[in-house]
Amino acid sequence: MLDAYVKFITKNSFIQCALRSTNFCKSCMNAFYLMLRHAGEFGSATIVGWIMMLLGKGVIMGASAYITLLVV
Repeated sequence: MLDAYVKFITKNSFIQCALRSTNFCKSCMNAFYLMLRHAGEFGSATIVGWIMMLLGKGVIMGASAYITLLVV
């Protein structure tokens, strides 16, 4: 769990470095505070992404099963 959080912070820190042209430590702090200020938006985006992934997998599985039934 901690590893995933560190990867997420690092990714956002590099984005902050590119956007604001600051060093990595300052960008890491800015990215962390950005995530704290917008925790609800990050959480809701994660949930929406999970739901869309689940629907996509269901559609692909259903379409494959339907095509298999038509072929056989």
